Amino acid sequence: MSLAGVFALHPGLVTISAMGLIVTVGYFLLMIQKVLLGTVNPKCSSFSDMNVLELITVVPLILITLVVGFYPQVVLQFQQMAVEGMARLF
Repeated sequence: MSLAGVFALHPGLVTISAMGLIVTVGYFLLMIQKVLLGTVNPKCSSFSDMNVLELITVVPLILITLVVGFYPQVVLQFQQMAVEGMARLF
């Protein structure tokens, strides 16, 4: 959305930015494919899955991520006054 808004002012920079974004997404997907879908390194084959203590640590992080993702106002309400103050300056 921000690239679309700036396109009228600086089409060249937006084009370079969009190409960089596309290359970054491609590299990221390639990395994810190699890390998650590649063959298991023999050095790591003896590792076990998560234990209960690790799950107790990870589950709250996942829940917080989902809540903030679906209801961002929970976090954004704390920034509202600062953002409004900065918006008045410009």
